[in-house]
Amino acid sequence: MIQVWFDGSITKNPGGKAYAGWVIKRDNRLLVEDSCFIGEGDAMSNNVAEYEALNKALEYLRANRLNSEEIEAYGDSEIVVRRMTERRRSNGLCKPYSIKCLKLLNGFKSISFTWIPRNSNEEADRMSKVRSSRVSEYDYDKDLTSEYLRVVA
Repeated sequence: MIQVWFDGSITKNPGGKAYAGWVIKRDNRLLVEDSCFIGEGDAMSNNVAEYEALNKALEYLRANRLNSEEIEAYGDSEIVVRRMTERRRSNGLCKPYSIKCLKLLNGFKSISFTWIPRNSNEEADRMSKVRSSRVSEYDYDKDLTSEYLRVVA
């Protein structure tokens, strides 16, 4: 069983600097914990950060050929968990990020989502904040992100 916890954070909602954090375990043994800077400005929100945290975790699972295993994903965002459970996209700022999640989900054999209270998501929350004090805006691939957003928008 693969377990995924994801969380996003933002310095000011909306419009601040957004970060994503994720933790992946197999049978309660750590496989990876990571975080990244997503972006800054009017296109960023706490929900964008939540979606992108899930996207990054899903990308890791696919890149490491773990997408054929049974996966349980945990998040404290009711919006993201509900939309992914229903396999429906969000609108507004979250639209491209939710579409990316849905496209990634197509490659998974068995994945389910469970909403958890914020205090049960401490590891992913910590990861979403660990980089915020030391990450520059150039810590992500702007060209790739911009190109992706143009394609799915």
